[in-house]
Amino acid sequence: MKSATMSSNYRKGDLNKEAALALDSDGKSFFHTKCGKSEWWSAHFDSRYLVTEVRIQNRPRQGHESSLRRLQKAEVTIEGQFCGNLPDNTPGSAEWYTVKCERPVAGTNIMVRNTLNKCLHFTSIEVTGYKMDPNGSRGINVVALNSRDHSILLAKSYDTFANRNAS
Repeated sequence: MKSATMSSNYRKGDLNKEAALALDSDGKSFFHTKCGKSEWWSAHFDSRYLVTEVRIQNRPRQGHESSLRRLQKAEVTIEGQFCGNLPDNTPGSAEWYTVKCERPVAGTNIMVRNTLNKCLHFTSIEVTGYKMDPNGSRGINVVALNSRDHSILLAKSYDTFANRNAS
């Protein structure tokens, strides 16, 4: 991921700089939005990816334990397409939570959005997926032609991005 932003800043300061704290992977720093339904954090990938899974690390405990539950039921989307939700309960300090996309989702950005009336914050994010071919290709297409009349004998497509074993 190359850049990040967020809907608001609980602290005073640069939104992009604060949002980028989730990209540094140090496990100590975290961004923090204001509290409210639909607060969000977003990042842009360096290319188009087919995303299969997202892992999000909760912030370390600082203060009241209820602040750790602010990730609960947050929604993960890839370029506006639904991937999945975080669990109903997220109390673990610095714990990683995994969202497996219901189906692989292609896009150039990710968004994590509150669905409850809470603040949004986390320490780190990891996205698992496959870099897509820049021309939009998703695999291998094969066509077998009759050598006499050039009619199609067989046409088959293998989606090697959704299934590595297809090739």
